[in-house]
Amino acid sequence: LLPIYDDLQMRIALRLLPVRSRFWFLMQQDPTVQQCPYMTCNNIETVKHLFMECAKSKAVWATIWKDWSRFLVGPLTWTSLVLPHKQQVAACWYQERTKIVSLWNIVRCITLHHRWTERNHYCFEEKDPESLDTTITAIYNTFGAHYR
Repeated sequence: LLPIYDDLQMRIALRLLPVRSRFWFLMQQDPTVQQCPYMTCNNIETVKHLFMECAKSKAVWATIWKDWSRFLVGPLTWTSLVLPHKQQVAACWYQERTKIVSLWNIVRCITLHHRWTERNHYCFEEKDPESLDTTITAIYNTFGAHYR
């Protein structure tokens, strides 16, 4: 796994990711400073919201979970997302649990990083959000590149 993914994991774990909810002190200049940057969402942008609760993230995880739910015991929760060792492997795959957990961790980290990168492109480079199909393709292409 590349260091860039570990860095994001560390920032999430240590609550160092600069999501908008952290900028409460700027509310006098901009009352919407804490809101999710996506036009269709008015929620406060927390780490949990960005990576799991926002409509785009929900759709991404739902699609990925369809592929992985046969290997892992669900449902996917915030705890199992940020603490991958909490995700249980299905009984019929238990003998391969080390490999499955390792592969799941790679997909999970790539997905989190992709969501963070897309959000930053939208916020700071004024790029339109990707379609769900494009996002899923990019995530699995990156996953596939880890095994060339």
